[in-house]
Amino acid sequence: TTLFRLEDVEIIKRAFAFKSFIDDADFSKYNLSNMIAMDETAVFMGQASQTTIEQRGASSVYIPSTGYESARVTCILAIRLDGTKVPPLIISKGKKDKIERVSGIFILETEKAWATQAVIRKWVDLMLPLVMRGSQRGLLVWDAASTHRAKDMKKFLHERRIHQIMIPAGMTAYPCRND
Repeated sequence: TTLFRLEDVEIIKRAFAFKSFIDDADFSKYNLSNMIAMDETAVFMGQASQTTIEQRGASSVYIPSTGYESARVTCILAIRLDGTKVPPLIISKGKKDKIERVSGIFILETEKAWATQAVIRKWVDLMLPLVMRGSQRGLLVWDAASTHRAKDMKKFLHERRIHQIMIPAGMTAYPCRND
């Protein structure tokens, strides 16, 4: 994730443009259970403490380590717009290339534990199977990550009658309220 700070004027401009877009959208063609808001996030396994205690003037400070500071998984979190929470998908490093359900959580192993296009395709097929088999339409609400904007992803979603709404870059950090 690239972190950057938008100027207040740009935030307001993007927020109004996005709200206008949403206000004009026709959501009546979607079943609430086929509309999903999702995001991916990295979860680091061994974060060191942010606080140390040492005498003032000490030439060195010992910081205990778990040895897993760089170990991480990626987690896809989502909710259906009918209010149903979608079970998380944990993506870890490994060789199994199949999604398995363990204790109510989906697990997938990949080479680098990233949410690649291939991973997202498997997740979409798992989350919206009725859309693929029937005449219904699906809707994904997600950020403007490069994997979401890619032509291949747009084609994949189009073939499955799944539309997407992308939250503008730099806007996902700002909470919104229901009207």
